[in-house]
Amino acid sequence: MAWRIIQKTAEIGYAKAKTEGAKTGQKVVEGIKENPKVVTVGGAVVAGAATGGLLMGPVLGAIGFSSIGPVAGSVAAGIQSTGAAGAVFSACQSAAMGGYGIAAVLSSFIGAGAAVAGGAVVATVGTSSDDPRSEGENQSQEQKDVHDKDKHDVPGSE
Repeated sequence: MAWRIIQKTAEIGYAKAKTEGAKTGQKVVEGIKENPKVVTVGGAVVAGAATGGLLMGPVLGAIGFSSIGPVAGSVAAGIQSTGAAGAVFSACQSAAMGGYGIAAVLSSFIGAGAAVAGGAVVATVGTSSDDPRSEGENQSQEQKDVHDKDKHDVPGSE
């Protein structure tokens, strides 16, 4: 008897969860349809962050940071030979060697990737005329009528 009660309770709970899950899914889809630009920018930021993180190793290698030290004749070796190698140089070399610098350098690459991708999408998408925040759209019809009436009441404006 107790097993049957537990089984029935589980069935009811599953049915309710399934219904609530479907409602949540519908709300997510509606939100995406209502705010496609926000979703696009958000997706670009996430993709840019992932891409930035993936580029860390190849970029450090291209500059001349390796797991055994700066590569001879590279940009990294040139910076080191001038004596101008500071904290950033040390963090990059540490990251290339798998040391403490990984967290700092990886964070920088992720942040830069997210910023570049998000900025590029915002610059590309821009604002459209159907955006409710576009010029003049926020005025009520009454405010527009008052503005039009004022234009006609000014002497010499006709």
